[in-house]
Amino acid sequence: MTKIAVIADPHVHDCSWQPENSGLTGAIRSFAETAASTRVFNESIPAFRAALERAVAEGAKLVLLVGDLTDDGQEPNIRAALKILADYRQRHGLRVLATPGNHDFYALAGRPQIKTFLTADGAPVVVDSAHSPDAATIGTAPALKLMAHLGYRPEPSDLHWETPFGTDPDFAARSYLVASPDGQSRVQMIDSSYLVEPVAESGFSRWTPMSARRAMGWSIPPIPRPITTRPMAVGARSWRIAPICSAGWPMLPRAPRRRASS
Repeated sequence: MTKIAVIADPHVHDCSWQPENSGLTGAIRSFAETAASTRVFNESIPAFRAALERAVAEGAKLVLLVGDLTDDGQEPNIRAALKILADYRQRHGLRVLATPGNHDFYALAGRPQIKTFLTADGAPVVVDSAHSPDAATIGTAPALKLMAHLGYRPEPSDLHWETPFGTDPDFAARSYLVASPDGQSRVQMIDSSYLVEPVAESGFSRWTPMSARRAMGWSIPPIPRPITTRPMAVGARSWRIAPICSAGWPMLPRAPRRRASS
């Protein structure tokens, strides 16, 4: 049995980040801002590591990261979070599959941000992404390229991987047109949802024939049930990560047969 850990909203903020053109030697948020927020900012990395340590201690090999990996999708924070995850994968074989949250990236071109950080003596410094470009939330394509190995692209060991548009992981193949209500604006968006079967249970592999699977006590349902991760509405996202068989249907355990009593 594969143990799976679920971590939500780590909101990683790298205090060692030095925003461009700010003169700061770090990116420390004030206690007042922390108290007024649902995020812990300066303590986010120790908290994230503690969650990963708990996952390892419990024997998990997969982590589902269900949104908001970073504070606000700034590239330095994304890279800091990915460095932590790479360390846990190298040392513990811990693989992370992620779905993005509203703090991880924004639209195609990103969006500006204005943050206040503290100097070493506690004085506030306002950092505007207009002057410190690395303080901005980055767009969908650059963010997904950075986080590609968090499930947004398949790995050679995956038994199955697909998007609502097929099995081509290229972002151009996962795009769709969105129009404004008045039809005046149209933009091509990237769908970041995916479906993956990352591990083989009960000795199955990509090449295990259906006859062998049935002999091992598994069967496909009598009526095929397609699995989709297509968004329910424009502007909304619905992600689903679920095990499927090579035929594209959920694998269900076969109920034991009972012998008729004489």
